[in-house]
Amino acid sequence: MNKFIDNIDCHHCKLGCVNFMKPSESELDLLLSSKRTICYKKSETIFKQSTFVSHVAFIRSGLVKIFTEGFNDKNIIIQFIAKNNFIGLPFIFNDNYSYYTATALTNTELCLIEKNEFSKLILNNLVLEKYILKLISNDAGILCDKVSSLGTKQLHGRLASAILNLSKGDFRDENIFSHLTKRELAEYAGMSVESLMRLLSELKSDKIIIQKGKEIIINDYNLLEKLSLVG
Repeated sequence: MNKFIDNIDCHHCKLGCVNFMKPSESELDLLLSSKRTICYKKSETIFKQSTFVSHVAFIRSGLVKIFTEGFNDKNIIIQFIAKNNFIGLPFIFNDNYSYYTATALTNTELCLIEKNEFSKLILNNLVLEKYILKLISNDAGILCDKVSSLGTKQLHGRLASAILNLSKGDFRDENIFSHLTKRELAEYAGMSVESLMRLLSELKSDKIIIQKGKEIIINDYNLLEKLSLVG
């Protein structure tokens, strides 16, 4: 069960949530009064698809999985999100329900901020408004890439793209593969577990990747990137 911990004082927080918005003292007071700091254990649900959402969340530590739930227990993982990022931004000005499910991939510490209060901060803080719009635009780009990959690439291209995406940026130092099940990697790449296992074996045989337990190491970045592009 998720656990409430001492509410982190926004006035002394060093994380990006405060640093990028350059808030006034009154804005910090509003932020502090409208949020709670919660710890979620691995696999606990943060947002549930199609349910009411009253908060946005800022990831203080840990990793979060974002996915859509389909029929017959068939899911598509849209993205994994690391610390110092928001989740739930698309729900700020929508009809108050979640488009996706978000669960803790690892033990995760979140600041849950009341959606209505956070929207007030956005509308009154130009720096925060620009930053949030940038994040939402980036998420839209990720979604477009996901749709393009699923709709135009063969299985080899999908897996290559998935491995590349999880080996750079926020995940460069996270060793995210060590936290993923085979099913989760398959759902992220858009294939069955059986296809995933076969293709991983092929990539290892061709010396494009190296596997050490659950860890995946790119051995031939150029070839993997080419495979991702040609699909």
